[in-house]
Amino acid sequence: LNNKKFVKDCCMDLKEKIARKRHEANSGSIDTESNNPSAQIIEYIPHDQQDPDAVVLLVNQIEVKVQGRKIFDDLEELASDIKAVGQLQPIVVKQIDVHHYCLVAGERRYRAISQILKQDTIRATIRRVDESESDTRFVQISENTQRDDYLPLELAAELADLKAETGFTVEQIATRIGKSKGFVSKYINLLNAP
Repeated sequence: LNNKKFVKDCCMDLKEKIARKRHEANSGSIDTESNNPSAQIIEYIPHDQQDPDAVVLLVNQIEVKVQGRKIFDDLEELASDIKAVGQLQPIVVKQIDVHHYCLVAGERRYRAISQILKQDTIRATIRRVDESESDTRFVQISENTQRDDYLPLELAAELADLKAETGFTVEQIATRIGKSKGFVSKYINLLNAP
């Protein structure tokens, strides 16, 4: 009986902490425990939707860093889909400071919404982990390798650049992006092809 009460109390504490953090984030206040500024969130997505952790951010608060992928085909088609059925999947961002974010994943959705549809807001999930630029690039490469239209030379250049930047072995890179060592080697070796 005491264990059930303890578990119930812990769950309530966790729910209260989450509610408090969401309130702080929505009001742009400072987290007193870690003394970190929180984000100004435009609105929360209703919990009955696909991703209850998604929030709505202003597009102009999101910084897009250069990544390996340079060509974004079918943005008009994606924009039409988003206009017709809405943004089904949020982009992924990490917080830089109180009101600024860096795009981690979802650049095609971001471009379609900001450049073609010219919307002021976008659904996003905020990564709550402290990660380096290299960590962010690993996430981007991992996402991009799932796409059929990622050009082989773009991927090769991105993998080679990441290898040089991090000093990681081919095997370590393969593990981080969820691919085989042969996959990574094959693409890096493309850059040495005549």
